[in-house]
Amino acid sequence: MLAKLARLILRLGGWTIVGGVMDAPKAVVIAAPHTSNWDGFWALTYKIAVGLDIHFFAKKSLFWFPLGNILRALGGIELDRKRAGSAVNQAIAMFAERDSFYFGLAPEGTRKKMPGWKSGFYRIAQGAGVPVYLGVLDFASKRVGIHRRVDLTGDMDADLATIREFYDGAQTDLALETLQRLKHRDQPFFLALGYYRPHLPFVAPKKYWDLYERDQISMANNPFLPTYSPIMAMNSAYELKGCYDLEHVKHPSISSLSEEDARRLKHGYYASVSFTDANVGKLLDELERLDLADNTIVVLWGDHGWNLGEHTLWCKHCCFETSMRAPLLVRAPGMPSGVACGAPVEFIDIYPSLCELAGLPLPEHLQGTSFVPLLRGANGPMLAAAWLATQLCGAVAVPQSPSLSVVSTSPSR
Repeated sequence: MLAKLARLILRLGGWTIVGGVMDAPKAVVIAAPHTSNWDGFWALTYKIAVGLDIHFFAKKSLFWFPLGNILRALGGIELDRKRAGSAVNQAIAMFAERDSFYFGLAPEGTRKKMPGWKSGFYRIAQGAGVPVYLGVLDFASKRVGIHRRVDLTGDMDADLATIREFYDGAQTDLALETLQRLKHRDQPFFLALGYYRPHLPFVAPKKYWDLYERDQISMANNPFLPTYSPIMAMNSAYELKGCYDLEHVKHPSISSLSEEDARRLKHGYYASVSFTDANVGKLLDELERLDLADNTIVVLWGDHGWNLGEHTLWCKHCCFETSMRAPLLVRAPGMPSGVACGAPVEFIDIYPSLCELAGLPLPEHLQGTSFVPLLRGANGPMLAAAWLATQLCGAVAVPQSPSLSVVSTSPSR
């Protein structure tokens, strides 16, 4: 009765059950991406609908009467976050005590945006000697289910690359399926797609690492603190410390990464970028195959820049150009290809530019300015907000304003 009700709730909510069943008596089950407050509700509804006995941690403060009784009945286990390391050890112990046990969690560890996944799920599976099953809980596409089994090798970087390839690759596969469906609707469409890579941690399939020789990767040509730069302009690379064993690294004003660590990180960054580039190439190939390329506007951008040792800095979170300047590439019907423009634009300019390219009226509330004249090759003036920021910050920093490139993209990647 409950299973039928759960399936009805999923159907009414627009959710589709995907994937298959697990063939191991014990396993860690991860589901990504964890982005909504409602993820827990839909995950539990799926669990009831398919009859899976999956257990999960919930913070101790939730186990008050009668909610605690309900959570325990659904597989919930109390977790005291104040006890460092207890979650991993507690989960491993539960595997050892049972002949059959499934433990589910989100690799992000939280619904907040994280610089990378936490390693707890991996350490639990490795410590318990069980496989990891890759689940999908995607609020955007309304898909939930369990897909692939991954047997851990002990090489954490390689295993994580395999796991992340599934999730980034799954996003591309879903986008390809969506394009095929939209092709036959014979009406305008808007499709947005985001990729994890090259976000931390730097993981990608081996073939993308093999594109680069680590000892041939060049180091930053300015690995020193800028003259007269205030200490507060630097960051302590805390994002790296959350993903790699770099706790020994101090503030840039005190020390910098070793060349060995720097090469390892740049190698991972390059591999991650190439992996994402290959996925973008699949999308462009599909537009060509579906005869949509000549009537589709493609915009590719990143939300910020990235430091790879410049000024001894890593990651973002600073006001130097390497953090604030982001890539922005546009392919649009009727626009010249292969044109690069050095004029700063801003992310708020993308909306009005898309409106102009699509022949849509501009909403009155927009604050951005269309950069379509720049696409046509005009050398436009610096936009007002970008000009003001450069005047205030001088040569030390620039606004979060990408330079614009109009690119011709070939199908091969």
